[in-house]
Amino acid sequence: YIVSQSDLAVISFGVLAYELLALKIPAIYFSHTLDHEVSTTLFSDNGYGFSVGLIKNVKEQALNKAILKQLAEIKTFEYKKYINISDMKLVSDLVMK
Repeated sequence: YIVSQSDLAVISFGVLAYELLALKIPAIYFSHTLDHEVSTTLFSDNGYGFSVGLIKNVKEQALNKAILKQLAEIKTFEYKKYINISDMKLVSDLVMK
């Protein structure tokens, strides 16, 4: 329930990233592994959120900038209108490549 009421999530990439996508909630993704970094990049490149890269390399300033950018996009562009649930198949196909 808490997740479904969120405007933005800051998460470690995993199953929750797909759940947020289904709920049309943008996210900022951390990666713990290189394969998750590839997935977060695909999500980010397709407009589903923003990847800050591997968690061990993330700097506080970069994270703060990403959060502010995502919040601005939510307010300015009504972010949730741009996420199409049918894109989940595209994301799945891209991740599986």
